[in-house]
Parts: sequence; structure tokens; C-alpha cells
Amino acid sequence: MNKKLFGLMFMFLFAITLVSAVPPVQSTVIAIEGIEIESANFDYLKANTSHIFRFRAYNASNNVFLNDAMVNCSMGIVDNYGNYLFQQPNVVSTGYQFNVSVSAGNFTEEGIYHKGINCIMDDGTAGGVLTQSFEITTTGKAPIDNFLLAFFILLFLVIAVGTMIITLRYFQRGVNLEMDLSDLVMSFISFFVFLMFYYFAFYYWGNPFVMDLLGTSLWVVGFMNLFVASIMVIFNLIKRIGDKA
Repeated sequence: MNKKLFGLMFMFLFAITLVSAVPPVQSTVIAIEGIEIESANFDYLKANTSHIFRFRAYNASNNVFLNDAMVNCSMGIVDNYGNYLFQQPNVVSTGYQFNVSVSAGNFTEEGIYHKGINCIMDDGTAGGVLTQSFEITTTGKAPIDNFLLAFFILLFLVIAVGTMIITLRYFQRGVNLEMDLSDLVMSFISFFVFLMFYYFAFYYWGNPFVMDLLGTSLWVVGFMNLFVASIMVIFNLIKRIGDKA
């Protein structure tokens, strides 16, 4: 019975790796003749975290990179409703790389944001524009979809019920002085199954409230299934040795 239960738990745990990731946010890049702008685009960035956006500009006619002594670049960020959240005119370059630091206060809400960069030659003879979209999420990773959310809930229920059954079983056997090393092994396995679920949830989900709840549960399960179970087994072994003597 216990072997089947743990087989089911591990099957659920490793099945999660087969779930397809959510497709990334699509980026739109627009370049205008004159100045080409290159900027690494991240599909997902973490909420409430400062980010540094870097880009380079070069003359499309001769592929010569430009700095702030030759070109005037500005950058802005808007949310999905068209509200300007950040504007930086006259971006300063370090060598031929432009760096724009955007504080965490601009990324307090999850959603899709749009970055726009505009560069114009100082003599006004050429210019270029680059626009890119990215999504702010809690973890900085793709948001969990409904199917994966349902999978996590089902998996948690299976692991929670299995852990409760094993814990109640070894408590019953411990009270009757029947608990042995096999029960201790089962309690250790149930703890590590819960631990694996915790790290899967952290990687694929990462919701702060959920992770705090799982972290507290992990401490409780660890205390009951590692510390208490070990003490009960040691006590039972000592009792049996004393009875035989």
C-alpha cells in the first residue's frame, strides 16, 4: 500500500517536467533607416526589482558604433494602458554602450510593459527607433497557466494526504511500541517527497504567499517526520532491548 502511494507521488513529481512552458511574450522590433539600435530583450522580468537596460546604437550606412558625443538617445517605458512610467532623456554611454537604470518602483504591478528607445544624430541627419515588449511577473519567469495551477493543487493534495497517512501510521505504531526502522525510512521518504514538491513549486510558481505557506508546512513535516519519528524509533528500540534483558 505504502509503496503504491509513494510510486504515485513520484509519478506526479516527475510528470511536471513534461508540462510545456508558457510561450514567451512576443517582441516587436522596429528600426528606421539611419541609426540601428541593438538591445537585449528579456521576455520576463521580476516585479519590485530594479533593472538595468542596456543598448547600443550604430550608423547603418557604415556600421560605426555611436556614443553620447555623437548621438542623443532617450528611453521610455509605458504600461499596457499607454501610461508613461519612466522617461530618461539624454542617456549617457559608457564607451559605446548606453545603460539605463530603472528603479523597482516602476515595476510594482504585474503585466505587459513596453520599452521605447529613440536615437537622433546630433546634426539631425539620421535617427532610429527600437520598441520591445516584456512582461513583469512575480518570479521573473513565465506566469503559471491554469492547467499547471490545477496540476500543482492536485499534486499537493496527493502529497499532503500521503504524508498525513504515514505520520498517523507511525504515531499509532509508536504508541504501541511497534515502530521500527522501516517506519523511520517511510517518514524520511515522505519528507523528501514534500521537499521536492517545495522546490518544484518554487521554480515553476514562486508566488510569495504560497511559498511562505509551503515553507511553514515543510518545517512542520520535517519536525514530525525527521525529529519526532527518530526519537520514537530510538525510544522503542531501547524499550525492546530493556524487555529482552
